[in-house]
Amino acid sequence: MSFFPTRLKTDRYLIRNATWTHSLILLVKQGKSVAIHGRAGIGRSSMLCACLLVRQGFSAESAFQKIQAARGYTVQDTAEQRKWVKSFASRFKSE
Repeated sequence: MSFFPTRLKTDRYLIRNATWTHSLILLVKQGKSVAIHGRAGIGRSSMLCACLLVRQGFSAESAFQKIQAARGYTVQDTAEQRKWVKSFASRFKSE
C-alpha cells in the first residue's frame, strides 16, 4: 500500500483505504495478528493505524492519541495526513 501527498486528495484512495481497513479488521476479528509498516513506520503507517481505529469507533484525534500512547512518542504526521484521516473518519465510521 502506498500513500503519496498528491493522491491523498482523491476519493479513490479513501475508498481503497476503506477496503484495506475492512480486510484488516476481519483478520483481527479472526484472531490474526496484523503488522503495519512503511518506509520509516511513522507517518503513513500511522495513517493506516488511525483509519483502523476510526473503523472501530474512535475519532480521528483519539486514534492519533492512542497510537502516540502505544508508541511512547508523538506521531510524526503532517497536517495533510491528519486532515486526510479526518476526511476518512467522516465517510467511513465504525462498522
